Amino acid sequence: MKISILVIPLEGNRFQARAGDPFASSAEGGTRDEAVQKLKEQIARCLKPGVEVIQVDLPENGHPLKQFAGTLRDDRLFAEWQAAIAERRRELDADDSAP
Repeated sequence: MKISILVIPLEGNRFQARAGDPFASSAEGGTRDEAVQKLKEQIARCLKPGVEVIQVDLPENGHPLKQFAGTLRDDRLFAEWQAAIAERRRELDADDSAP
């Protein structure tokens, strides 16, 4: 198994190694390698027999409105509405910039 860890140099020639969820751990050591080794040992203690870390794929169509995306792409009335909104924004911006 591979996980990403963050190694941070600290004052006094020390290092900190951090892992995010599901481990949410950190360890410090006198060297980079020592900090990483201590973190690996902490994580190994979490992985008792029967404990698993797995990755799952989520469906791409998760958002309930995704099916409607692009349905107004060629709609003339929608295009006119968007143009009117843009024009109104330009008018408001011009009013804001007046002294």
